[in-house]
Amino acid sequence: GIYRVNPAADQSELRVVVGDTPDANDKFVVGRSSASTEGGIPTGNFTPTFTVRSDGNVGIGTTAPGAGLHIDAPEPTTTGLASLGVQLSGGTGDNPKLELRGDGRTPYIDFAENANDDYTTRLRSIGGVLNVEGTGASGLLFKVNGSVQANNVVFTSDARFKQHVRPIGSALASVLALRGVRYEWNALGIKHGGTAGAGQVGVIAQEVESIYPELVSTDKDGYKAVNYAQLTPVLIEAIKELKAENDALKARTATAEANASAAKAQAAQATATLDTFEARLRRLEAGSAAHAQR
Repeated sequence: GIYRVNPAADQSELRVVVGDTPDANDKFVVGRSSASTEGGIPTGNFTPTFTVRSDGNVGIGTTAPGAGLHIDAPEPTTTGLASLGVQLSGGTGDNPKLELRGDGRTPYIDFAENANDDYTTRLRSIGGVLNVEGTGASGLLFKVNGSVQANNVVFTSDARFKQHVRPIGSALASVLALRGVRYEWNALGIKHGGTAGAGQVGVIAQEVESIYPELVSTDKDGYKAVNYAQLTPVLIEAIKELKAENDALKARTATAEANASAAKAQAAQATATLDTFEARLRRLEAGSAAHAQR
């Protein structure tokens, strides 16, 4: 073996063994010895910390790596959040950082835009569901420059999560103020994920923002996006307002038709009365003429 000698007897030693270990499959092993002689020769139990096997698998913290790189992390710290053994960082300060961590049986993947931060974005699996958490001021957690396809998308909407619930007023007028347009992505839109030459239909974020600012978000670069899903309740209320107007118009029309029918009936009755009067008048005239001839 190859030993790195430390003359201090109370220090754990780093020992490197190349090709000569009790396990024939070990080709390169780095470990620590629990004790050493005053001359620096390790005498205690040898604990491997880095192992390269004959099949090319590399183990860190394990002597039986089951993959090209197998890392067995230490037990959780007192905070309960342990590193899973992988941290990629460009240093400190504004350099980014990627880290695999875990809390009990919950694995995390942490991304930090600043190496000194705990995380900026966190991915974690809970009960088979991938959760995305973030600390960004915009509230935007997930962005795709391109298309997203899914079999189903649902939105949290439980009444128990909501407060200050109130109706949407003047929905029809607001919808009439919006403008639906056809368009294609320009060069800047293509750069941000739009498909070149593909026809689109939609609305203009700046126009929506002037009416429903809560439906528009702005990213860190100042570009705006529309929550199309939340336009749905606006359209629902607009349809209800339109139906109410239509029902009122129907009621007025029905009243007008009823009044017209009544007027027609009255006119018919008046005509019949006039006909009767004219008939009586003709009989009187005929009687008067006959009396005069006698």
